[in-house]
Formats: sequence, structure tokens, C-alpha cells
Amino acid sequence: MKYYNFTVNHPKSVLFVLLIITAILGYGITKLETRNSFDGELPASDPVISQYNLVQEHFDKRPTVLIGIETDNIYNTNTLRKLVDLTKAAEGIPFVRKDEIKSLATVENIKSEAWGIDFHKFLDSIPANDASLQKLQNQIIENDLVYGKLVSRDAKLAII
Repeated sequence: MKYYNFTVNHPKSVLFVLLIITAILGYGITKLETRNSFDGELPASDPVISQYNLVQEHFDKRPTVLIGIETDNIYNTNTLRKLVDLTKAAEGIPFVRKDEIKSLATVENIKSEAWGIDFHKFLDSIPANDASLQKLQNQIIENDLVYGKLVSRDAKLAII
């Protein structure tokens, strides 16, 4: 009750004290620093830092590598199998981040259906007949994130 009465009877004093407290605590904002790099936040013994430093020694930055498969028409069972095999081989290379490998074997086809959202990888199973190959080709053509980016528009080149 004592604090309530003081607050009600002396509002200017209370506001002045709150202003002083805010100014004192707000002064710390001028000392605030931000870092845009994760390496300052993690201990030197962290595996992420040690791998990052090893890559930096060899490449100076995180490189991007493109692997391409060129053929008359990528929509055939043998070429799609090679694409899956190359993707799996790339996942086994040291220091390659598996979650950053983009190919038909890793990218998901996300479609809106009447019952909800359907998502599956384009090459969960490699099409074995012409109808399945045509269905895959149609799915790729309908997907703007894949068509013309991971698969050329003329269907002669696919990249990882």
C-alpha cells in the first residue's frame, strides 16, 4: 500500500526515476556488437568449426561444384539411374554437406492436391516404362524450381 500511495501521490517523481533507470540501462545499447559469422559463437573444438577451417585452408571459401550429365534425352532409365548414382557418390565426398546437394534425386516435388499437400522426391523410384517416364517429365515441366534449372528445357542436360 505504501508504494501505491507514493506512486499515486508523486507521479512526476516516479516518471523521473523510471526515465533515469531507462537511460542507465539503455546506455548499454551503445556497447552492443553483432557478428555475422558463426565461428565466433562456437568453441574452437566444435566439429563444425574444425571442418570449416579445413575447407578454408584449401578453398578460402565454400565453393559450388556443378556436375552435369549431357545426353540426347535425360528422360530414360539409364540416365536417371546415373543421376541417382552420381548424387549418392557426391553425398559420400568428405566435407560435402548432404543437405545442400540439389539434383532430381534430392529435390522434392511439392504439389497441392485436393486432400492437402503432396511431396515426394522426383526420383524416389526410377521410372521403368514410357508412361512413368512421361509422367516424370510432366512433373518436372510443371515445377518452375526444377525446369530450366536442374534440367535443361531441351531435356539434354541435368545437373547436380
